[in-house]
Amino acid sequence: MSRAHRSLSRLLTVVALFALPLDAPLSAQAKPTLTPKDLGKWESLGAVRLAPNGAWMSYTLTRGNDENDLRLRGGARDTTVSIPYGLSPAFSADSRWLAYLVGVAPKERERLTKEKKPIHNAFALRNVTSGETIAIQDVSAFAFNPSGGFLSVSKYAAEGKKTNDVLVLDLMKGTRLSFSNVAEQSWSDVNPLMAFTTIVDGGAGNGVQLFDGATGSVRVLESSTAVYRALSWRPKSEDLAVLRAVIDKEFADTAHVVLAWRAIRTGASAPQTFSAIPFPGFGGGVRIADYRRPTWSRDGRLLYFGVRAREPVATAPTKSEEKVSDVEIWHTNDVHAIPEQRSAEQRDLRATMLAAWHVSDDKVVQIGSDPAETATVLDGDAVATEIDRKPYAFGQKFGRRDQDLWTVNVATGQRSKLLTKVRYAFAADPTGKRVSWFDGRDYWIIDVGTGARTNLTAKLTAAKRADFVDRDDDHPVDVLPPIGAPAWTKDGASLLVYSDYDLWALSLDGSGGRKLTDGARDGVQHRLVSFAGFGGTAADRAVDLTRPVYLSLY
Repeated sequence: MSRAHRSLSRLLTVVALFALPLDAPLSAQAKPTLTPKDLGKWESLGAVRLAPNGAWMSYTLTRGNDENDLRLRGGARDTTVSIPYGLSPAFSADSRWLAYLVGVAPKERERLTKEKKPIHNAFALRNVTSGETIAIQDVSAFAFNPSGGFLSVSKYAAEGKKTNDVLVLDLMKGTRLSFSNVAEQSWSDVNPLMAFTTIVDGGAGNGVQLFDGATGSVRVLESSTAVYRALSWRPKSEDLAVLRAVIDKEFADTAHVVLAWRAIRTGASAPQTFSAIPFPGFGGGVRIADYRRPTWSRDGRLLYFGVRAREPVATAPTKSEEKVSDVEIWHTNDVHAIPEQRSAEQRDLRATMLAAWHVSDDKVVQIGSDPAETATVLDGDAVATEIDRKPYAFGQKFGRRDQDLWTVNVATGQRSKLLTKVRYAFAADPTGKRVSWFDGRDYWIIDVGTGARTNLTAKLTAAKRADFVDRDDDHPVDVLPPIGAPAWTKDGASLLVYSDYDLWALSLDGSGGRKLTDGARDGVQHRLVSFAGFGGTAADRAVDLTRPVYLSLY
């Protein structure tokens, strides 16, 4: 048996159970009428969290009557602890602590609502071994520092305020610090460093500060009357970026300056800054917007941020005493119907174009060309892609999401078309060299450097060894979608895809692939379970076949 097969043999089976109350009569003849009270007892299994060491697991049980529980299970005796109204659980990096919010009981929530009083969650920190618990009232959020040892707890903001008090708990010493007027905070993932921004009435105390858990010190990185926002740490480093607001009375919007500190504990105290954006084709200029948080390249050479065209005060909408007409004029040329336009209005107003700041060279490269389209930087930070749906506006109305795909050289901004009229395009591989797509029958890849294309499944589908088409999809489309979304292996050597019941690893040379599971034999559907979430890079989301791989069975 291969290493991949041995790894895949370790399965996590997810099973949903629906249980009647324990006192339900067993007689087939006695069938009492279900009441709302009975239905309120039915349970649904919520998200599952695993401790880093695998010894503990938490999950939530939600009920129709809102009498919900958080369950903690594990330890030497495989015990289960029920925590009424527990929410949003998270384990510490050393697996010693479980932190969670505590909601309000339904009756108490109803009372507070009638009295028009705020409904606030509480917070609890539990030692999973001893059961010792620390409770804090009126907490809206919390966060462990990824490297371990500390926890930040955010209190609710006072009425009319946009800032709150933040408590930092030292889990080893059992001490805590309090910071006031905090607008935003963020932990570094390699050291106990917490950056936070402050906003004070009048602006005299606005700034960016740094708490160092190793020394217990607090340092002001920069202070001014401006507002600071969108903190961003570079992964696996002590590099920090933040946006500083710039108000210009000639414009109705707010621009920003990017501030970047390298090696923040030992490097230069003054940050590098960037603000000038010479984007061609925008007469009024563009601004750095805070709608997209800055992100670093892995090597720290680049900082990515979002820009939007500036909005002069003269063109900004003005308030009028006249009643606005409620007549809607629908036109066949509208790609999006008016209700859709209305629901997407705020999203569209916050859309940005991606730009790359080469920090050492102090130059910016335009990557995105249209705020309505999506630009993505591939792993390696050499090439980015941007989709273009405009040529296929008619089909967009009916769910036919055809698009062209362009590549952009991150160093020069040079653009070239990679794919034309692709319906189902997927993420690039962890090396940043290939992009995959599905044509309604087969999976393909294309080399972003050479443009070479390879059909990965032609031999499998021609021989009728596998079918990757979702034939149960009932949308009125002319190209059927694949069964689920594919995933890349960690080494970028295989594309993992689904047939009706099984998981396949496709070879990138077009020679076919191998079936990693045998679900079709028993009519059991096998699907990957990922704990990586939706953030990070393609490498972070890729599947490592040299380690245990979790699957759900249905």
